Amino acid sequence: MKLIIQSVSSAQVEVYSDESYSERIKTEKIGSGILIYFGVGKTDEMREDRKSALEKFTTKIQTLKLLSSPNGKIEIPLAEGGNQILVISNFTLFGSYKNGTKIDFSQSGKFSFSEGAYDYFLESLRRKGFSVKSGKFGGDMLVSSINIGPINYIFEL
Repeated sequence: MKLIIQSVSSAQVEVYSDESYSERIKTEKIGSGILIYFGVGKTDEMREDRKSALEKFTTKIQTLKLLSSPNGKIEIPLAEGGNQILVISNFTLFGSYKNGTKIDFSQSGKFSFSEGAYDYFLESLRRKGFSVKSGKFGGDMLVSSINIGPINYIFEL
């Protein structure tokens, strides 16, 4: 699993019914917190420890110093700095380039398995007391955010 975590002053996702972006289904917003892009890889399906890895990571998110203090130092854990998270599923995190002009997504996880991992991750964050908003797994979405810093982290579980 791969995650990109961004420190944001605000973020939102608009979920649409199809690729034409003509019919909005829902809008989710957060204030100060983190925006997480969550991707599941093909090899994650074979991991026996995948649920425990997600549980450990959500516990770690409580204490990781991800946010900036007023003096500009990255020293505030999310649990102290607003507690808001917006999670977006993103299969393109497993895209790779070898040659030519086409990106290869064959290392992305299968839809049904990836959706289960995504849902488990959301529930794990909620069990830890975070205020969690999300897009729609595999949905057509428009995501906007105001990044702080910019502060971005890439994690592989």
